Amino acid sequence: MLSSRIKTQLKPVPFPQDYIKLIDETFEENYKKYLEPDEQIIAEGAVYPQEMLIRLTLIRSAKTISCTASIDLNTKKNTLDNHVHILIDSLGAFFDEYFFENRDVIIGEEWKPYDLSTETVYMKTSTANEALEEKTNKLLKNT
Repeated sequence: MLSSRIKTQLKPVPFPQDYIKLIDETFEENYKKYLEPDEQIIAEGAVYPQEMLIRLTLIRSAKTISCTASIDLNTKKNTLDNHVHILIDSLGAFFDEYFFENRDVIIGEEWKPYDLSTETVYMKTSTANEALEEKTNKLLKNT
């Protein structure tokens, strides 16, 4: 589950699977020339009352790099689709640089603001395999 940048006790609403599938396909297509045969990109998205997040994870066996982008929700200024596009563009910029720099780009595990012309997007990276950790935690709870 994607953790909110803005502290809240509320659970997020996950992105519709259509959106996730479209994001997965878009990034797989755009970066297929950089991907090793056993690599894949997995997208996740969540909407909290005050923010929207998208995380892209590049997985190669047990090794991963994730980049998460967050934006404050402002439905008076932008539609939800606009928020998604801003986040996708920001993640695309990260992965463009990541692959261009021979996979040697890390933002850090703390939220870092990036001021765009109309919005501020917050981003962070992680090398933790959060999907694997989540599965392990579920297995441990069931034992």
